[in-house]
Amino acid sequence: MPDILIRDVPSEVADALTERARAAGMDRQEWLRQHFAQLVQLPIVKVSYTLRFFGPQDEVYGYIKRSPDGRIGLQLRPVALLTGEQRLAFRQAGESVRRNDPGDREKAFKVLSGAFEEVYEIPYWDNQARTFASPQSSPEEAH
Repeated sequence: MPDILIRDVPSEVADALTERARAAGMDRQEWLRQHFAQLVQLPIVKVSYTLRFFGPQDEVYGYIKRSPDGRIGLQLRPVALLTGEQRLAFRQAGESVRRNDPGDREKAFKVLSGAFEEVYEIPYWDNQARTFASPQSSPEEAH
């Protein structure tokens, strides 16, 4: 197994971690290992992304995108061909993307997948700057 070394932890933080571990009947290393394993199971909240969707037969298509600064972009075409289920899915997915709490991106993807034949998550594309926002970039770097 790989080792993880964390330097410059304040002594009061290290002491508090040791105290929590002892209260759980573990040593600090075992307690931290268990909490790291739990931490990686949490949903990832992405700052920016785009959900593209199509179907049936590419007659209906669109996207919902979230920019690094939290702006939401929506497109759905052609509106005349949409079913009630597709309209509802688009609205619900848009609300999830706008809220962007843990698990909301996954909820939006799932609800769109139930109403459209194909759904993809792609990086956020800034049309004006003609650049992709990288996961590490800050809002200032993306513009």
